[in-house]
Amino acid sequence: MNVLIVDDEYSIREGLRDMLKQFAISGIPIHQVETSIDGKHAMDVLHYYHFDLLITDVRMPGMDGLTLLEHVQSRFPKMKTIILSGFDDFAYVQQALRLGAVDYLLKPVNVTDLTKTIERISTGLNDNYNIHRSWKRFNELDAFKLLTVVDIDNPQESRALEFGDWQTLSWMLRKSSFEILQDMTGVYLIEEMESRMDSCNMICGFTGESPERAMEQFERFASTLFEFWKDRVRLSISIGVSRPYRHDHSEEAPYSEALTALLTRLYRGSCIQKYPEDEQAEMGSASFARLWQQLEASLDVGDIDRVIERLHDFVRESMKQGTPRQLMWSVERLMLDLNGRINQNALIPFSIEARHITQKVNQMQWSRSEEALQQQIGKWINDLLLSNDPEEQEGQIMLKAKKYIREHLGEMISLEEVSQHTYISRSHLSRLFRNRTGQTFLEYLTDLRIEESKKMLTEPGIKIYEVAEKLGYRDWKHFSRTFKNKTGYGPAEYRANLNISPLE
Repeated sequence: MNVLIVDDEYSIREGLRDMLKQFAISGIPIHQVETSIDGKHAMDVLHYYHFDLLITDVRMPGMDGLTLLEHVQSRFPKMKTIILSGFDDFAYVQQALRLGAVDYLLKPVNVTDLTKTIERISTGLNDNYNIHRSWKRFNELDAFKLLTVVDIDNPQESRALEFGDWQTLSWMLRKSSFEILQDMTGVYLIEEMESRMDSCNMICGFTGESPERAMEQFERFASTLFEFWKDRVRLSISIGVSRPYRHDHSEEAPYSEALTALLTRLYRGSCIQKYPEDEQAEMGSASFARLWQQLEASLDVGDIDRVIERLHDFVRESMKQGTPRQLMWSVERLMLDLNGRINQNALIPFSIEARHITQKVNQMQWSRSEEALQQQIGKWINDLLLSNDPEEQEGQIMLKAKKYIREHLGEMISLEEVSQHTYISRSHLSRLFRNRTGQTFLEYLTDLRIEESKKMLTEPGIKIYEVAEKLGYRDWKHFSRTFKNKTGYGPAEYRANLNISPLE
């Protein structure tokens, strides 16, 4: 049994955790115990890992226990729940029971009552637990095995948004998959894999007495799930699968293979794809060789902007005539090369282990579009440079951000847009603006637009609404208010004081 404890009091959380550990020692099947500080955090945890039992406080800041229970009932209907409270209020008891709680316990929790409740719940969960495995437990199974990754292709499309938030989509994916898997044997939901993108994807394992039998299991599951989402949900999903293997493997090998197969959707669209066994990994065409030489030359001279630019060209060329396996082999080779070069030239050498680079490549392969993949690659290069020389790299990022803003003043620029262009997170870029300019991003952008508008207002004949439109303001009245707030003059008054006629 896997248990999640939710309480905003540290002493309660840890006390319950200790009790449950004692239960495991005494023979009650407690396998995993995790904690959360409130309902919102608990929902995030629930979408990443499988739990059989939820123990939650009633009164917590943010999302309280009863609200959490409502979400759990709709999205995880088979999960058992216990409500805790320091208030002997029968109204809470009634509501908790209506929401499916199996028990309602008062604080401080009585060990005897908790033990009886846990024993009663565990009796009905033994069979259900068998479908879930950690990677380690799955890998140790004595059978032919293969690993499968499943992902919703575009959780942001209009049809997906009709279902509400991403948590609802995640619940739908897990529920539909679970209903297929529970009628099969030798199949598992794999928990705790690193580098997952978000909870709108899932990892499954299939076993059989032969490679063919394991593949039959996968094909039955994949075709049923794929058609269900296509015909009933009317959203596309993609599924990638590794080669079958028998003996213990490191996590990276079959997981990387399944993700490489999944990446095929960037080339072909929504698909079910097996890992290509006989495909050559290295790019073979003359155009790829030329791009690679240019990329290495950019590395030689330390021109990181050109490295990212050439890498974008490389990805685009791969989309035309390469394969996912060839692309990611080249990306991993580049990352190892760049890491080695930076480490060699660093004043204080540092090292990123090869397995961490492999994990980062795996994370990239969850990308749902070419643009997302390009962003992941660019961000990794920036992160690597920041870890080596943060002062120098942050200065370069700010120069690039300011240049981009100046070149796009006439557009509706956002912090998110500029952060994507500079390959750092939105929050990181926001901090850089505050630390290096003393202003927020919006304050810097506004001041830049006002200074540019002053120059434009010296041009005879230009209209105020034209100035506003050329500087990204869709409402000239808003521009006028902002101008006056910054300068103390309205745009017309400012120009009049310069003795410039708007009609000349």
